[in-house]
Amino acid sequence: MKMYLSANNLIRYAVAYVFITSSLMKLMSTDVANHFLGLGLPYPHLMLKLTIFLEMGLRNFTISQ
Repeated sequence: MKMYLSANNLIRYAVAYVFITSSLMKLMSTDVANHFLGLGLPYPHLMLKLTIFLEMGLRNFTISQ
């Protein structure tokens, strides 16, 4: 079975990769998380977790399309 990647699929995979690396960096690296927490957003810990959750969800949505 041959599988051809179209330009749309390549773009989807690239965007999903960005979401994956961004969310994993926020989870794993305290420096990135501290920078995010220092931005002055209201409820910074909640916003950090919400951002990680949304990035993972967008990754799933991007790949599944």
